[in-house]
Amino acid sequence: MGTILVSFVLSFSMALVFRDDNTSDWDWTSFGYIVGIDMAIGHAFFLLAVIHNHLVSWSPGKVYIFTYPTLLTTVFSVMGNFTPVGTLTNIGYAFYDWQSFIQVVSLFGLSSLTWIVLTLGVCVAHVLVIDRDIPHREPRRVFSKLFGISLFFITWLYGSIRLLAPYMYQLTIEDTAIPASDWVNAACVTIVGNEADALDLTEALLESNPTVQFIMWTEAAKQVPYYDDRTIPNPQIWQEPRLSDFIANVSEVSRRYNTTIVSTYAVWAYPNNINDDSQYNNLMVIDPVVGEVGEYAKLHPVPIIEIGVIPGTGKYMLSGKASNIGEFTAGICFDYDFPLFVRNSMAQTGAGGLMIQPANTWGFIGRWHGVSSSFRAIEMGTYLTRCGSQGPSGLWDYYGNTLAYQSRSDNGVVEFQIPYNVERIWTVYASFGFVFDFVVYAFAAIYLGIFFYSLCRHKNRQRAGDERRTSSQIDEMSPINIRNSPAV
Repeated sequence: MGTILVSFVLSFSMALVFRDDNTSDWDWTSFGYIVGIDMAIGHAFFLLAVIHNHLVSWSPGKVYIFTYPTLLTTVFSVMGNFTPVGTLTNIGYAFYDWQSFIQVVSLFGLSSLTWIVLTLGVCVAHVLVIDRDIPHREPRRVFSKLFGISLFFITWLYGSIRLLAPYMYQLTIEDTAIPASDWVNAACVTIVGNEADALDLTEALLESNPTVQFIMWTEAAKQVPYYDDRTIPNPQIWQEPRLSDFIANVSEVSRRYNTTIVSTYAVWAYPNNINDDSQYNNLMVIDPVVGEVGEYAKLHPVPIIEIGVIPGTGKYMLSGKASNIGEFTAGICFDYDFPLFVRNSMAQTGAGGLMIQPANTWGFIGRWHGVSSSFRAIEMGTYLTRCGSQGPSGLWDYYGNTLAYQSRSDNGVVEFQIPYNVERIWTVYASFGFVFDFVVYAFAAIYLGIFFYSLCRHKNRQRAGDERRTSSQIDEMSPINIRNSPAV
């Protein structure tokens, strides 16, 4: 009961943190969504933990405290790394506003924060509800209190040191400050109609402010797809509009105004099949000096929402170097909900310290997704710049500091600044801390193994007991026992 109460409070806080910026009234839709998802997933495993506690006779009471956090963290981690759902419902994001507490993700990633939050919740539940006023459970109650307090303050202390202390293994905020001369004027342009409208807005912006050196568009979700005439020169069915014409127009604007542009668009996946309207959700970085820096097709379409969008054929996010911004890594919207994918992409490409994220979100998900994506910046030791149509646009740094923020870019253009050719700072997570997820998997497997072993042993004991009772009844009914029984 106590764990259910703690989970309910966490769900409530998540709904409060991630409700729509432009909504003044309470968003019951977001609250119901989060409570439903979290409690449905979480308490299926809470039930498993309770069963485990009753069946495993060898398990000391203190071990039980870690069962529920380990199993549920495993669920969230597997969802975030190996399923199409990603980390969208992870309860660790509820602590976004507590900057010193969330720095732990730079050590062992989002899963470590999830495990800490769940463990603290279980400790509180044991102290206040589960083990209260039960004499033989007092040792577990004392352990829960001491361990919970220690875990809380160690996590908080680490985050505070990372943010403030100059002798920590990482650079302080002051040491990573970027000189004013190394900042680039940037802008986010919303695709309000189609890509042609976005290009018109881009030209109008550059005419009014020619100092802008970097422009990115919001995600081209549900736009009219182009056919990629550069890959399939003569398709039999889909022939208009041609991607080469679109790229040529964007490239011409990029050269004319000496601006790096991250353009977004959709292309037909199978232009020769009239019955297959599948499409790729793409971005391309176009530079006035380099030209086409690279193209990327979104690898993680949103389940259900992006019906008809298929994953790209690549394995990693796009990385490259542009004249106006230096080295970068780029993915699209939901790609950033997969921490291990982001980590592996940057490890494979050796990209610099700027992550680029065009996005298109909806309703209360907008703020939620923008905020949660900034956790990748803390994990990887990078800056994250985001351009969202129905969610926040702006810039976050290595520590999750919000350096530029606009809740929505529906008005067409958002202007801010980004750092030029910024370097990544070293983090434990990016180097080897990501293995924490697999350590949790191992312990979860041990718990499940013990559970099923205990379940089998319990059934065998029941079967043996039934056999003994049956044998005893048979003996009582034997002719010898009946003959020798005393007369009544």
